[in-house]
Amino acid sequence: MKQVYGGFSLFEQLHEECNKFTDIVAQTFGPKGKAVGLRDASGKIVLTKDGATVAKFYESNTDIGYFASHALKSAALETVAKVGDGTTTSVILANSILHNCIPFIWNDYPVYKLKEELVELTETICEQLDKMSIPIRDFEDIKHVATIAANNDEELGGIIADAIEKVGKGGAISIERSNVTKSELEILDGINFASGYVAKQFATDKVLEVMTYHDPLILVTEHHVEFLNDMMNILEVVARTKRPLVIIAAGFGGEALSAFVLNAERGVMRVGPIAAPFYGEARANFLEDIAISVGAEFISIVSGIALPDIKLEHLGTASKIESFRSSTTVVGGNANYEVFDQHIANLQNEISLSDSEGTMEQLQNRISGLASSVGVIKIGGQSAMEVNEKKFRAEDALEAVAVAKAGGLICGGGISLLKAALGLKGNDSAGAKVLSKVSQAPIEYLCKHNRLSSDFIIERILERKSENFGFNFANKNFEIMDSVMEPCNVVKTALRNAVSAVSTLLMIGGVIVEKKDS
Repeated sequence: MKQVYGGFSLFEQLHEECNKFTDIVAQTFGPKGKAVGLRDASGKIVLTKDGATVAKFYESNTDIGYFASHALKSAALETVAKVGDGTTTSVILANSILHNCIPFIWNDYPVYKLKEELVELTETICEQLDKMSIPIRDFEDIKHVATIAANNDEELGGIIADAIEKVGKGGAISIERSNVTKSELEILDGINFASGYVAKQFATDKVLEVMTYHDPLILVTEHHVEFLNDMMNILEVVARTKRPLVIIAAGFGGEALSAFVLNAERGVMRVGPIAAPFYGEARANFLEDIAISVGAEFISIVSGIALPDIKLEHLGTASKIESFRSSTTVVGGNANYEVFDQHIANLQNEISLSDSEGTMEQLQNRISGLASSVGVIKIGGQSAMEVNEKKFRAEDALEAVAVAKAGGLICGGGISLLKAALGLKGNDSAGAKVLSKVSQAPIEYLCKHNRLSSDFIIERILERKSENFGFNFANKNFEIMDSVMEPCNVVKTALRNAVSAVSTLLMIGGVIVEKKDS
């Protein structure tokens, strides 16, 4: 049996379902945002103020609701995946775009033309936002961005800012759960590099798409791992230890990779293949540095050790390895510090003997990488539910700071988006009219949460020419909002993804759903 939907009633239903989705996700929005309770099929309950978590969990029980929520959910999750924040903003903007497009569709405005106008004029607004942005200046800016992204949790924002300051430019930050009630920061020796696990099956957390192993054994080799027989001896030895094995190699392929993937899917043995970055001599140097930092024998092409001959004593260890698709952090490598210090001294000696600026820079980068630190933020709480919720917020906040460093800061609270849309003045197209209204949506939701008149507040904000004049919803005062800033790239990404999601919905002329016969 198949159910068919179409006509103007379809858009009315899409709008209604988008409203439902937006209303629940938007509960987390702003300084007065509330937690949302989630209960899964097993009965496990989570309370969260993380919009991404709410969006992921949401499922509609209607046919049209599935299409509507899927479109808005894709905008939200693509935004948080790219910039670490802006989930709720994406949803609010997308819902407002659909709401303001419907009257034009009812009046037979060409959908393709409306879509093109929205995409083009979104870039006009983004250009205005770029002009408004200012670079992150100091520790207080970092702390502010982290605090806002962590749903105004000043303690968590402060810990994240401390971690960023203490690990420095070459360091990395890892976030993990703690068994105590208080969150804390620990600075450890560690290395971060721009390469990760080789296939999605190796992620130990499918939601966060991260592979995490504690106390792993680590094999570092310059060889390409392709034949399973080459690895059987060491795999059998490691299996008896019941510890995970992380393999950092020049590359993976063939039957070996296929076997590792199948093993990961079945959960037989914990093996994590990570492809080394760089090429040629740079890759060999990197692998040598990693091997020394974790206390492993570097199985290089010239070492005389073939893959089938690898023994347990050739492996290194670390307290933790955390790997994403494009980055890896090794924490607490078990280096032999006499060997480690001699290796650093050798690199420093090579610098003194070199007369090539390029070579000296490469050697200095290797030293900096070896000497870098990793900040481990341990998230505490009264319950597992509280710890998980805080960990989600901490991860979003850390990403938001990185995005703010890349694209600068703009005035928060929906102020900059509202004023950037003034750049559409004089444009009488349907797309311009839609986006002018949409630019007011974040402030309208903040007003709704605070039971205030959005018309009055928006009018007062637009009366003043200052880019940073706005309404502070935390203290409910009109003021220069220099202390309420957010990453420019978060707002731009949220708007672009919202337009993309709604453009998909606008192109739907009908829906056919196949249902199981009862």
